[in-house]
Amino acid sequence: MPGHTNGSELTVHIRNPLSMSKQELDQYETLVLKGGEVDAQGLRERIERASFLSFVSDGSRMVAVGAVKRPHKTTLKKLETNPALIWSLIAEN
Repeated sequence: MPGHTNGSELTVHIRNPLSMSKQELDQYETLVLKGGEVDAQGLRERIERASFLSFVSDGSRMVAVGAVKRPHKTTLKKLETNPALIWSLIAEN
């Protein structure tokens, strides 16, 4: 999906993390950490567990990231035992 911004061509990629190279995963992780909104502990594992990762590239450089996540088993257990938690998680976002 090409797009243009300030004369540069941007491309949106949607990939399964298992199909990404170590270099791509490293770039992805670096951008997530630069955003400052995510706990660094266990981040790589969460990235690799995602259903899909999306990123925007400007040539060979990643410039933005996103993901479709898979909840951890402990999170699913908490939701099973406390359905009200779903609404509190939604309200936080």
